[in-house]
Amino acid sequence: MREPLKVYNLCLKALVFFLFIFLGGLNCPCAASQNFTELLSFLENRFPPIYKPFGTITEIHGDRVVFKPDKQQERPGRGTEFLVTTYSPEIPIYLQPLSSVIKVISFFNGNILCTHVVTVGQPLKTGDMVVIPPSPTVYLYTNITEKNAFSPYNELLNKIIDKNLEVVEVPGVEIKQKPSRFGVLVCLEAGNGYLTYKVKSLYSQDTLYTNTADFDKHVAVSRPVGSRVRLAYMETLPETSPEKIAAVPTPPTDTKPFTVSALPPSISPPVTEKAADETPFKAKKTDETLSRNKFSLSEAYHRFVWADMNGDHTPSLFFLNNQGIFEFQQDQNRLRQADQYLFHSPDIIGIHLHKGDMNGDGKDELLVTLAETTVFMGREDSRLCSMVLTRKNGSLTVVQDRLDYYLRVIQNREGETEFIGQTKVAYDQYDGFIFKILYEKNSIRSGPEYRPARNIYSIYQFNFDIHDSDQIMIIEPSNYVYGYFAPLERVEAMSSRQYGKYKEISYPQKLKKESYTKGFSDKVNFEMVYTPRRFELKKEFDGQCFLINKERQAGLTAENVLDKVLSRDEALDTIVGISWRGDSIVETWESKGLAKDIIDYCFYDNKVYVLTRDSLGDYALEVLR
Repeated sequence: MREPLKVYNLCLKALVFFLFIFLGGLNCPCAASQNFTELLSFLENRFPPIYKPFGTITEIHGDRVVFKPDKQQERPGRGTEFLVTTYSPEIPIYLQPLSSVIKVISFFNGNILCTHVVTVGQPLKTGDMVVIPPSPTVYLYTNITEKNAFSPYNELLNKIIDKNLEVVEVPGVEIKQKPSRFGVLVCLEAGNGYLTYKVKSLYSQDTLYTNTADFDKHVAVSRPVGSRVRLAYMETLPETSPEKIAAVPTPPTDTKPFTVSALPPSISPPVTEKAADETPFKAKKTDETLSRNKFSLSEAYHRFVWADMNGDHTPSLFFLNNQGIFEFQQDQNRLRQADQYLFHSPDIIGIHLHKGDMNGDGKDELLVTLAETTVFMGREDSRLCSMVLTRKNGSLTVVQDRLDYYLRVIQNREGETEFIGQTKVAYDQYDGFIFKILYEKNSIRSGPEYRPARNIYSIYQFNFDIHDSDQIMIIEPSNYVYGYFAPLERVEAMSSRQYGKYKEISYPQKLKKESYTKGFSDKVNFEMVYTPRRFELKKEFDGQCFLINKERQAGLTAENVLDKVLSRDEALDTIVGISWRGDSIVETWESKGLAKDIIDYCFYDNKVYVLTRDSLGDYALEVLR
């Protein structure tokens, strides 16, 4: 009996072992392996295994640096960062002391103009060598709370180590020690249903490489995606010594030209910029600073409006993001946070923000369009949970929430404010009819159909032509603006150009019909959809309509990633004014072009304010000329 019992016990142990492995694989939220091949290939291709000389510093003036590249070198892309070392002919290049990190900004007469990013060793001086840094130290950051139990993080960590790269794990959002070698920042972050991984400059915070992957398991995170990881210690540029060149030749401008007609009649240029010190400041979360017509913001925001919620004719700024609504008041050259309303769910996505006096008491209400992401039977989706806020007893107070429709405030042809809404159907962003929103007995309810927008697809895509009661302008999915004769739904005018893909704020939308990719391995049952740009009629500006012209590339296609890596994306975003004239939609005004992403805009005090995001991922509120 002993032998059969022994065999039985061995079989039982084997069964238990395989069940453990099988069930563990099913239940482990981190079982799926991630593909980090592209990220690692980028690091290998961007940074050689040994120092590679590139040129010699010839001129220095303040934070501007000129170097002459060696003859055999190819021209680098704008934004490329180089390491500078001191030069002593008797010392090998790999033993030269480090000096600084510089970044390419322009080219002229065979020379390369750079900006000084940070001093990492000896003071910068003429004659120093410009080199492509060798295999860098990798500073690895994640927003995942339990990173040691998260297999993709450990997989990436081990693969970087396997490439014989030095790795420093970053425990928070601040690197306290001064890097002794050239380094890069690698970020692996979890969002709502996805993982994103980036390679960023440790010094300028420029994004060098980025990619995302679907990840449908819940992951606990300590910070939102995109939180800035910074060096706590950044030496300032030493003052220029007398023997250095006093001036740098002025390079040709890289700014893209554009045709500008007069500003809208009621818009006057903001105050002239002062010759102020450009030394960067450390913005506090509740105290944003204005510098040269720009408020630097310490948080990422989706939308903003000026609103007078007290009825004292002194509007405040209100910003929307996924965390809540934040009120700021302008105090001379600062924005001081005055109030906030935080959302109660971590799955909220801020979509649109409007304002208007809904009940006629002389005080504005905030109309906030929100979506909440959901997962039901493995299908990711979102439901609308919009709200209206008012000021009560000195605080932001909800009039009504969990509204299951989109909200918008528009001007009609007479310049009157109208409040409209639109429902979201099961498998389409809009497709429901557009109706008036009524504020009655301190509550919000949907009213009758808004007949001027009958048969229009999206609540956000149209504006009126004030000169003809039958003409409506619509931004089509092609990103052209069409002029329609409404009674017959006939196209009678068209813009001369398309205004780019606005892909800034996304949320999931379940698909009516599931499909598969990669054969039968990956099921696709939802897509990410985008909310439209702000499109606004201003009767007081001679009836012009305004929209964001998105020329900067969006998305994560291979071509776009390459352009960002090589810093070839020199397109400019603008605010454009348009009018319907004859058989054409003509541009009547265009703002100054910005080499930044314009997220949103607003008119106040005869000025145009825009919410921007630069290549470092930093947000700002700027006043356009």
